[in-house]
Amino acid sequence: MNYKNKARRLFETLIQNSTSSRFKQFFYRSRSTVLVTLLIASAKDGEQYSLENILERIPRKLVSRTSVKNILDEAVTQEFYFKALDDKDNRRRVYSINSKYEEEIIGLMARYQDIFGEFGQT
Repeated sequence: MNYKNKARRLFETLIQNSTSSRFKQFFYRSRSTVLVTLLIASAKDGEQYSLENILERIPRKLVSRTSVKNILDEAVTQEFYFKALDDKDNRRRVYSINSKYEEEIIGLMARYQDIFGEFGQT
C-alpha cells in the first residue's frame, strides 16, 4: 500500500482548502472550529444545536465553553451560521449552517472521500 502518495494528496488538499475561500479559512482555523462546524452541519432535519448541546457533544478536553461561544459568535457575524430562537424554548438560541456554504462543506467531504476511498486500493 502506497500511503505516502495519499498522505501527500491529503496535505496538498488541506493547504489548498485552507486558503481557497473565507468560509474555508474560518473552517480550518482550528480543530475546535472544524468540530463545531461539522456538528452543526450534521444536524438532521428538525434537529438543531444550541451552545449547550454543542458542549454536551464535544468533550471539554477538546474545546472550552469560551472557545465554542467565540466560534459561534464569529460565525454568525460573518454569516457562516444562522442563529435563531429555539421553537421549543425561547431562552435558547440554536445554530444552523448558512445554505450558501453547504456546497463548500459537501465539496470538502467529497474530496476527502475521494482521497480516503482510494486508501484501501493499491
